[in-house]
Amino acid sequence: MTWTRRLFNHDDRITTRQQAAALYRAGHTIRCVAAAIGRPYTTTRDLLDEADVPFRPRGKASRCTANHEAA
Repeated sequence: MTWTRRLFNHDDRITTRQQAAALYRAGHTIRCVAAAIGRPYTTTRDLLDEADVPFRPRGKASRCTANHEAA
């Protein structure tokens, strides 16, 4: 998958961070959250870290859906 660099403005970063945190807290994996918000894995993980979301251990079952827009 190819990512194009898109910079955040302050308000977009806050909104995207809140959306990412909500999806992750709902049980989605970081990879699934990244696909849903249209950002790379590392950026998504950074956003979750900024939101002080506790990370789950690796290897658990995910709630990732095929249709990320519906998440």
